[in-house]
Amino acid sequence: MMSERTNTKSINTLAYVGLRDYNTRPMGIRTELKIQYLRQVFDGPEELFLDLEKITHMQDVSKGQLIAGPQINCDNIYILKKGAINTYFVYAGKKIIVDTLKPGDIFGDINGSGASSGTCDEMPFVEAREDSVLSITNSRSLYRVMQKYPELSIQILRNVVSRLARAERKIQDLALRPVSERIVRELTRLAEINGENAPSFYRLDGIITHEQLAMMVGATRETVTKALTFLKSRGIVNIQKNHYVINKQMTQPSLRG
Repeated sequence: MMSERTNTKSINTLAYVGLRDYNTRPMGIRTELKIQYLRQVFDGPEELFLDLEKITHMQDVSKGQLIAGPQINCDNIYILKKGAINTYFVYAGKKIIVDTLKPGDIFGDINGSGASSGTCDEMPFVEAREDSVLSITNSRSLYRVMQKYPELSIQILRNVVSRLARAERKIQDLALRPVSERIVRELTRLAEINGENAPSFYRLDGIITHEQLAMMVGATRETVTKALTFLKSRGIVNIQKNHYVINKQMTQPSLRG
């Protein structure tokens, strides 16, 4: 949820400033930029953002970098500032991607199990899908701020519920839809995160390999290859340069529900 008080002219500076450049700024400027970014995610009084600024730090992560998982960084809570993050489980030696997080999503040790026990066996693996920037804190520090500002708890809950709703839709797709429809819906979701939503088409920036797409839709690479061949023959999905282009008119039936 973006605060109406956000100064978009100044906060957009941080959106286009790399973390190295950010770290060279004077401390006062860094504090202001970080607070303005937090205002894009939360609403609240000035004191809330001052307290959040004190307990968070920014970190660059590279494409493919493992951020968290079972027994890994168990007590951290993350806010995705820029980029895209995959969450996944490994079952029978296969990686199954559950969700692709977008800027503003909150993830990590939300329930405090890692902070209390030092373990997080049920936590998914979290990996950077592309170069990304995170705002990081630990659950104990965030809980203290949440106790001081109950409205923050409600906003974090809404964020988590939104992610759970996405995960439920993904599970429904895996259980009920054929692979070709799952591919179209997954490419569309990804285009909404990292691409263009035009009147007649979705465009996903960057090419996802058939193997990566298979991990996202719960199928084998061979099955995904056959399904993409079918979708291309019907004019539903096309590859143009380094983009997937999804024809909206042709995809409407598969995107309902």
